[in-house]
Amino acid sequence: MGIYLCEYYVIYIQLPGQLTAEESLFTYPDGMTFANYAFPNHDPPYLDEVVAAVTDTQILAACGGNKMCIYDAFETDDISIGLDTMETVDRIEEDDKLACKCYRIMHGHCPLFGEYFVQY
Repeated sequence: MGIYLCEYYVIYIQLPGQLTAEESLFTYPDGMTFANYAFPNHDPPYLDEVVAAVTDTQILAACGGNKMCIYDAFETDDISIGLDTMETVDRIEEDDKLACKCYRIMHGHCPLFGEYFVQY
């Protein structure tokens, strides 16, 4: 899956799982190996799971409904980091709108494919 934004195309690569010791490009300090850093049974928390579990009213009030803000504020225990994330996402969305506006002027449309389909 990728996002087509004006003339840029970004491809998202999904790896089948963690690397193996043979695939690792890292070198390790004395006494340490790949096994010290690999956690094959790790099940990472996903955005929606974390956001649904947040009950901290300060975080929820500060972030409103912005899931990325809530996630970062909760995971780091720092609301300012969540607010920085929200500001960055808002700035990227505004940049996308401007880029698509320019593209639409030249091409008559602005296809934007990803998690959401947006037509400006």
